[in-house]
Amino acid sequence: MSTSRKRVLLIVLGIAAGLSAAELALRISGSLYREARRSKVFEASSGQRDLNILCLGDSCTFGLGAPKGSSCPDHLQRLFDAVYPGRVRVINQGVPGANSSMILRNLEKNIERYRPQVVLLLVGLNDASNLRQGNQYLFMHGPRAFLLKADAVLSCSRVYKFLKHFTHLGGHGRTWDKEGRFLLRGTLSEADAGIFRQALAYNLQEILRVCRERKILLVLQTYDQEDWPSAVAVEFARSRNIPCIDHRGLFKGEADKSRFFAKDGHPNAEGYLRAARNIQKTLFPILFPRGTRFSGAIRAGTRAGAPGG
Repeated sequence: MSTSRKRVLLIVLGIAAGLSAAELALRISGSLYREARRSKVFEASSGQRDLNILCLGDSCTFGLGAPKGSSCPDHLQRLFDAVYPGRVRVINQGVPGANSSMILRNLEKNIERYRPQVVLLLVGLNDASNLRQGNQYLFMHGPRAFLLKADAVLSCSRVYKFLKHFTHLGGHGRTWDKEGRFLLRGTLSEADAGIFRQALAYNLQEILRVCRERKILLVLQTYDQEDWPSAVAVEFARSRNIPCIDHRGLFKGEADKSRFFAKDGHPNAEGYLRAARNIQKTLFPILFPRGTRFSGAIRAGTRAGAPGG
């Protein structure tokens, strides 16, 4: 082998080794961060409970923007404990950056692990920016379908996602409004918006199918602002007769919305507390109808809003 070829080979091997090391470092640091941030409330309440509520979603479920122990599921756990101490366990399985395809793929594993009677789901905002394991290519044809499928495969790499985020290859990153809230950068064309809506609705249908097969009540949520995933969730819940907790008007009329949000655009502790109270207002009457004993309420509540079909 010539000297020039050896040099090229060494460069290629060096790049491959560097990318592999970066991939490993990003995976480890991400796992360590998520575990360090998770509240010990759930571990402390890991014993047998009458009702397990599994919270699935993205960073808005995980609790980014608020101190540890102040996510929406943390607040919801305390609200349940105030009324039914020791009877309800709220499990936070939110994953920053998660899209609906990722949640669907991990759903059965999470159900087996936590044995929930209720799944509380908030998802969709990352579907247009994180195509990891995505299925949008199923709803289009031609070169775009191939590119989206390739993106879905490449997005399994942390290095690729890192580079994509900072170079805005996806075209749907973050920007800011005058109030300091984040918005999606760029707008989806009507054709693309239709594809992402179809893909999200498809994943929601599969999630609902799994929950119904396991006799689990699926409860959807919207985000706190008007966006296409929230519109999909509301319409999907209405057409399937399942509960949907609408957070879109949660901060309407507030003169200073910034006191409910962190600088990165996620809710802060106060924002998550308001969302948890909104969930309580909707969820408690479903799970615990007036005049029903606790155990009977669970059986009735987890059947409510989950008709066959």
